[in-house]
Amino acid sequence: MDTFYDLGMSVVRAEGIGAERSLPGIRTVRLDIAEILAHTDPFAPVAPRIFDIEAIGFCPYRCGFCYGPEHAIKGELNAESLADISVLFTSLGTERFVVTGGEPLLRRDIGTIIDNIPQAHSDSCEAPVGVTLSTTGYGLLTKHTGVLESLNKRRVSEVGLPVHGHNSELHNMMMPTINTANDNNQSLFQSIEVLLANQMQYPNILSKLRTVATSLNQNHLHLIPDMLARHGVDLARIAWKVYQVNDFIGPRLDAITTDHWQLGNRRFALVADYLHRHFDSWFQSVDCQPATDSAERYMFLSPRGVLRVIKADNYGNPEEVEVGNLVTDPLQTMEKLTHFDYLPMRNIADSALRQLLVYEQCR
Repeated sequence: MDTFYDLGMSVVRAEGIGAERSLPGIRTVRLDIAEILAHTDPFAPVAPRIFDIEAIGFCPYRCGFCYGPEHAIKGELNAESLADISVLFTSLGTERFVVTGGEPLLRRDIGTIIDNIPQAHSDSCEAPVGVTLSTTGYGLLTKHTGVLESLNKRRVSEVGLPVHGHNSELHNMMMPTINTANDNNQSLFQSIEVLLANQMQYPNILSKLRTVATSLNQNHLHLIPDMLARHGVDLARIAWKVYQVNDFIGPRLDAITTDHWQLGNRRFALVADYLHRHFDSWFQSVDCQPATDSAERYMFLSPRGVLRVIKADNYGNPEEVEVGNLVTDPLQTMEKLTHFDYLPMRNIADSALRQLLVYEQCR
């Protein structure tokens, strides 16, 4: 079995294919960072403040609302290639990297991927580079405790965990496994266990709940905080982010563009208002993100190096735009980024101003 992957045999069997053929190869493609920077306008709005690295496509869950990559994608970049990319975008001013997937903890080299992300913008600069691990918690406390220890040593780090319901039944309906007949879905308890471990053993990591609001769970979201508190979670030490289910982007739109999932803008606004009024003082923060706001937030690197931007179309709705492949065509892709019309993306700031701010922190 490929040493870069940590897939249980039940997961492999659930896919209906043999272990030898189910695991894609890891690609090593090194970037010439000096050459790329030499051909990149340092004052153009190239780098995002927040950059999502999709380290893997595969995931043991089948969430209909997920707009991550296709689960069957093969040929992911290895840790060294991803290190080159993180160094490149750090030098251009990126402030935070979100390591996601798929389920990133299925990669056995996930610790190396996170460790390779620069701690600061330069060796002489103390302006920190943040890292967020977006995960289901799959094996985090049993096989990847070193990842938590590494994140805990960083000045800015987060772990994003899914909690979609106040009980396992509702949460599992939102987040089914690929092998529901034989798998005991413990996803909710995985998240709770990581939250408890972070507050007791890894206090420097900010825990962030991630909840997708749909027609299925909209009337039960207000029960989540009390459920967590009953399990001993210190809500004042965690952040809560609630997303409106998104029917604009992602490879699974056919699965969620139904009344079973969809939550209209007006209804989501009412839900968001209720959560803010009742729970802002409970959590470190409560952030409710409408689906249309994703047009201003995200830039993704796919497992194979394809760079995608979520921008607004002519009607203000999110639209996924492929910029290019940062690995096979780095110069051309960076050239496109230099002239890309990001507006009204809040994720992109003027590079000259951002680098000036970094410089001021390093003086």
